Amino acid sequence: MSKSPDNVAELIKIMKEENKCMREEAIARETRLFLASATVKTYSGSKVSTKIQYFLDEIFWISNGFTDEQMIIVAGRNMSGIAEKWYLAYQEENLHQSDTFEEFGERLKNQFGQAYDVQVLQAKLTACVQLGRVEDYNKRFYDILNEFPKDYFSEQAKVANYLCNLTTKLRCEVKIKDPVNLCDAMKYAGIIEGKYTGKANWEKKFIKRPIRGFRPKNNDMEIDNVSMKKPKAKDKKCYGCDKEGHFAANCPNKSKN
Repeated sequence: MSKSPDNVAELIKIMKEENKCMREEAIARETRLFLASATVKTYSGSKVSTKIQYFLDEIFWISNGFTDEQMIIVAGRNMSGIAEKWYLAYQEENLHQSDTFEEFGERLKNQFGQAYDVQVLQAKLTACVQLGRVEDYNKRFYDILNEFPKDYFSEQAKVANYLCNLTTKLRCEVKIKDPVNLCDAMKYAGIIEGKYTGKANWEKKFIKRPIRGFRPKNNDMEIDNVSMKKPKAKDKKCYGCDKEGHFAANCPNKSKN
């Protein structure tokens, strides 16, 4: 065989291609062995979001170094029930060839996790009642509302849920205002609460209190909380005749003496 530069280059190219094919065959063989033995706790379509996440995390841990497509295949082989049916439909669309494993996980969560999450969130929204100031209730209500999927509630539904758990007095007065959206309902609730709060503070400010240091009148003289009665009138007694009823100056026996 001629060892001209062209032949050498061709030989090197052939050897590279053979090596590449051998590597690909080795990887495919290892992948088949791995996929045949790789097992995780089977996912059957549970709507508990924590179980879905644990299933995806477990596949990620055991599939270190493998491609997204390979990890998706591992996930599909460890599904059963309605989850397996969903995966087969997913596979028929050839989405597993273009999706990353993270995108596959999001599809799985949206398919099975959302229904559960919405039920839990609805229960949280129902339990969110006004216990103190309107401002605090507004913040808690908004935080829960933002956990729902976008555009899950219409504006009328948001207002209805908001009014439902206001205090009875505020709810009645805000309804009279007929708010068209949640923002208006929250604004009216704050204004009405402010009027009540302001009135209560005004009444407290001007409530009659006893004057400091004032004591009710008492005819008895008081010294250190000890009552002392007024001195009684002196008994009339004559020192001339020792008889009572008159003084010595008026003694009838004075002239006799």
